[in-house]
Amino acid sequence: MPDFVRHSLESTNYQSKLLVDFGGTTIKHLYITRIVKMMIAVPPVGEQMHITGYATELADQTAKTTAALSATIDLLREYRSALITAAVTGQLDIREHEKKMESLV
Repeated sequence: MPDFVRHSLESTNYQSKLLVDFGGTTIKHLYITRIVKMMIAVPPVGEQMHITGYATELADQTAKTTAALSATIDLLREYRSALITAAVTGQLDIREHEKKMESLV
């Protein structure tokens, strides 16, 4: 199954092994002779399908979470910008907030 092989090659374990096997010191080199010697697990097709489905589900969840976090970060940046603008233009009196913060410290 191509998807199983793709998920296997993209896995953290396989990628870590590739980094160790790269040749060179400052410029890394990946040689086909090293790649063909690397082992990869090949379970039965049914198990490959199960693993692939699970890996795809996790990837989808990660993408959704990343998108949600990105949208939240954008919204917080907008709030921050609006807050700074309000404070600079005098629409927001921050002296009261400073007094409250000083009393907490």
